[in-house]
Amino acid sequence: MFPLHPVLVHFPIALFAVALAADAVGRLRANALANALGFCCLLLAVVGAAGAVVTGSADMLRADLAMATHAFVHLHRDIGLVLLAALVCLAIWRCLEWRRGGGGGQVGWPYLLAASVVFVLLTFQGWFGGQLVYGLGAGVAAAGQGVVSPEEGQLGLAPFAPLTGAVHPHQGHAH
Repeated sequence: MFPLHPVLVHFPIALFAVALAADAVGRLRANALANALGFCCLLLAVVGAAGAVVTGSADMLRADLAMATHAFVHLHRDIGLVLLAALVCLAIWRCLEWRRGGGGGQVGWPYLLAASVVFVLLTFQGWFGGQLVYGLGAGVAAAGQGVVSPEEGQLGLAPFAPLTGAVHPHQGHAH
């Protein structure tokens, strides 16, 4: 089956970036159109993130991952689940702001701060996924045409190895 995860992951990133920017403009300029754009893009980002999580999980199950890569892929999945939950929480918060504002939907500074923190984590997640593919070759057939050596590719993820907590990637479960 064609891997859908690489196709879908860009939508929640782009939509959430637009949502955050529109909400900031709506807050600074009291612009109802920007507020509506931020709200709609956030809702679409949640849908896109759910699709990215589902397709990422499916890709993870079908991929024949190297042992060194497996734990990093699990960490990437776990961060994705946290991000999906955070986006859902922001959407609920945004709905409450929308109703409280009588449909005007201007968000407060605490919301913008929380959304900015989520955006930083989302940006990290995108980088991390890129490292999995371009650094470790996760989910791609080895073509021997990488831009860096396998050893050099693994250096980017080395600082995050302690976060995986895995001594053996398949300990306690099987794929």
